[in-house]
Amino acid sequence: MLVADETGGPTIYLSLGAEDLPLLDRFADLVICRNALDHMPDPRVGLGEIWRVLADDGSVFVSVDIGGEPTPDEPTVFSIDSLRALVSERFEVLTFTDGHRPHSVGRAGNVRLLAGKVPDSSRPLDRAQVLKAYEARLP
Repeated sequence: MLVADETGGPTIYLSLGAEDLPLLDRFADLVICRNALDHMPDPRVGLGEIWRVLADDGSVFVSVDIGGEPTPDEPTVFSIDSLRALVSERFEVLTFTDGHRPHSVGRAGNVRLLAGKVPDSSRPLDRAQVLKAYEARLP
């Protein structure tokens, strides 16, 4: 769903699995990942997709439950340390708060964090090269 946001710009709301986002690389300035990572069998895959679609100066907001036992609906259980470690693989944690009410029954609590994308310097985007390749395909 495409709607105007509070700043007057467009916001895209997607309600789908994060493991295969239908968005271009470096498309988004901000991704909000609310109550999703613990629902993924491998949250590293979802965070990888979020990293892929974020602009090099983009950020991700994560709200996720911690503690408890794995369930069929929530197969991944995080501790504060395991969540920080996972997010820190590709992002720089900018803010981190805990002690929030969990989304799900049976979880110890909820943490919220804002993290900035750490760009992959081995994959710089050469806009001139992309444009040249595009123009070469034109009839």
